[in-house]
Amino acid sequence: MEQIWKQNYFNRRNWLMENIKNLSCTTSEVLVLLMIDYLNEFQIKITPQNLGEYCNLKEAEIDQIVTSLTSKAYLKLTVTKAGLDFSLDEIFTLPKEEVIEVKELFSLFEEEFGRVLSPKEYRFLNNWKNQYSRKNIINALREASVLQKYNFDYIDRILIRMNKDENDDK
Repeated sequence: MEQIWKQNYFNRRNWLMENIKNLSCTTSEVLVLLMIDYLNEFQIKITPQNLGEYCNLKEAEIDQIVTSLTSKAYLKLTVTKAGLDFSLDEIFTLPKEEVIEVKELFSLFEEEFGRVLSPKEYRFLNNWKNQYSRKNIINALREASVLQKYNFDYIDRILIRMNKDENDDK
């Protein structure tokens, strides 16, 4: 059975617009998501260069946005013989609860750090989300915050230690 988002009657861009509040995206990221969907619909080859031209953004900005979107699991890049394939299918497969949970986790870190996270930090969070419980991630953030160590490498070491302690207790 084909996924609903691949059906002719499903308007992907409308879905993105209706669910934007549940996604942790900047306005530039939303613009890029919408443009990728548009270009894919009309089978226009997507490159970072032409994506930058269509969105009126510099190539460096496009690279940063694409990195951020892939780290959030909203965009999947696949290398093919023809070049890069930009797929948004992943964004439609995320359960709504998971999208909200990830958004809340990103927001929690941004609030605690007092700034927007970098693409590298988004990747850290996504990796942690797959390795550790949400509770442990938040506890590690709190522990680092108490010591005023706003550093992902430091929080990573806390998570590793917590995981080791949990395994030792078993």
